[in-house]
Amino acid sequence: KENVEVKEVTANGNAEAPALINHNGYNFKKYSASLNGITKDSLRKFKMKNFIIENYNSLLQTLRELCQIPAPSHFEHDRAQYCKKWLENAGAKGVYIDSVLNVIYPLNCEGSDELTVLCAHTDTVFPDTESYPEYREDDERIYCPGVGDDTASVAIMLYGIKYMLLVF
Repeated sequence: KENVEVKEVTANGNAEAPALINHNGYNFKKYSASLNGITKDSLRKFKMKNFIIENYNSLLQTLRELCQIPAPSHFEHDRAQYCKKWLENAGAKGVYIDSVLNVIYPLNCEGSDELTVLCAHTDTVFPDTESYPEYREDDERIYCPGVGDDTASVAIMLYGIKYMLLVF
């Protein structure tokens, strides 16, 4: 495995000692640098890369937790509640669940006629209402009913919103 260097640029420009982050067997060095000569686009990319690296293990844990919550169609209330609480714990204000169990979080929508919608469905096509005994994972994959349709997308979307809360 190789070492990959990822820079984090901070607004104060203070240099910090590099911190080593292990991600999927790769070592990443995280450090701060001055903003001199750094474009806004570069800054966004650096921040996003660091966010992804720093949240990789917690994203997998969130996916594991979601996989353990049965959510057959029309009975996904527990997953919706999990997502609502997760978003609130990440700092989201005004999250609600509508009558058909959609978790809705309007972010910076006030006064705008243009909206961007992120969506993933929380239900699975599997009728089980008990925890999934088929859940297992190895070094490369998680195996569980509904993990690819659409549970992984839900987990990634939650972390995308968490990132937006930090940036916007």
